Amino acid sequence: MLLLQNGGSLHLDASLTLKQMQAVSWQQITKRWFIRIMALVFLGLLAMVLTTIIQDPSLATIQGLTAPLIFFVVLPLFMRWNISRVYKANKEDFANMHYTFDAEKITIKSPNSSGGFGWDTIIKIEDTKDFVLLFATQKIAYMLPKVAFANTAQVQEFVAYARGRVEEK
Repeated sequence: MLLLQNGGSLHLDASLTLKQMQAVSWQQITKRWFIRIMALVFLGLLAMVLTTIIQDPSLATIQGLTAPLIFFVVLPLFMRWNISRVYKANKEDFANMHYTFDAEKITIKSPNSSGGFGWDTIIKIEDTKDFVLLFATQKIAYMLPKVAFANTAQVQEFVAYARGRVEEK
């Protein structure tokens, strides 16, 4: 990333699809600790249900399945619906994103909006299989598809540069 290190800039044109947004969102959610804790809660409820079934099967089934049903069925469906709603409302923007990275700031332009922010607002860089994620908060990330980069070497150089900028803080 010699361009960025010597005062130049990197320009990327990116396009995001609904399926990409949903996949990355789900990957990030499943990494969170609360999912692991809820899995333990679910196992505890399951054990409670199994022991209660022997005494009163009808009541145990209803009580025992309510929390897991809400957590493992309703919540993921709501999340998927919400991502779809946001994507469809801004489809043109997500399909035509232009990123500019320089030593001081990151600029994002799309057909209907544009904005910029300093590297100091990025708290974490994550390199996934298909994306480089620039996290502004624990839950909000800017998604850069790796196909927007010229090659894998450029991806690796960018990730190293970005992580260096985040660690400088």
